[in-house]
Amino acid sequence: MAKRKTQLVCQHLERIPRKVLQDYPEIVRDMARGRNGIYALYRRDRLYYLGLARDLRRRLKQHLHDQLAQTWDRFSLYLTVGDDHINEIECLFLRISKPKGNTITPGLARSQNLLRGLLSEIKARHRAELMDIDPRKRTAAELKQK
Repeated sequence: MAKRKTQLVCQHLERIPRKVLQDYPEIVRDMARGRNGIYALYRRDRLYYLGLARDLRRRLKQHLHDQLAQTWDRFSLYLTVGDDHINEIECLFLRISKPKGNTITPGLARSQNLLRGLLSEIKARHRAELMDIDPRKRTAAELKQK
């Protein structure tokens, strides 16, 4: 029997005007009560800040009055099922989108950076191409093989 995939995002609200949160805070906060997930704050339809919260209701309320309070005019919520990978998801989003309001780009904890291997492979191919072009670059062993 095939294993059933579990979903990550179970509910969402996208690009909701700030005024809705200000005028109807109880409705939005009831939807997010006790829920965790990722949220995004937008300024003039551009992503400004991205965050994660284990209590979205409390976090949204804070953003109406904190140092970001006057910097955003829309918000999105992505409610998740559990929080097993929520830190990694936030990290990925931040590294990809680099919103102006987020000042720190988090590291990928246990991810291997493939850049060194990529550069090594490119250099090896360049050496091989040079040997084909310039016979003086070939070693004695390579000349014997041909």
